[in-house]
Amino acid sequence: MALIQRYTEDNDDDLILKYDMSFYVSTYINELPSNLGSKISTALEQINYEFFIDDGDYYYLGGVIQRDTPFFFSVALLIEEGHRPFIADIKEDELDEYLDYVKAKNTIKDYEK
Repeated sequence: MALIQRYTEDNDDDLILKYDMSFYVSTYINELPSNLGSKISTALEQINYEFFIDDGDYYYLGGVIQRDTPFFFSVALLIEEGHRPFIADIKEDELDEYLDYVKAKNTIKDYEK
């Protein structure tokens, strides 16, 4: 008895996360107000992870979510050869800390697709 092929469409790669994250990062984002958490998740999805070298080192990126009071944050990103990018840490920052990332050209906007 021959098997019938039931699915012939390609997977939509846009629906697959391009990175992993620690339990802490996931919990932190989930505990933020929903609109803020979803905007941070969207910002993380917009990073072009191919810009980073697979050297097993951490990269620190600053980000900002524009709203009435801007929300500044930074993430620690681990890139290892043979593994998906791993967001190991996230924290809320002050404006001065974010401006340091801007000066060093280490913001999420600098690495967007």
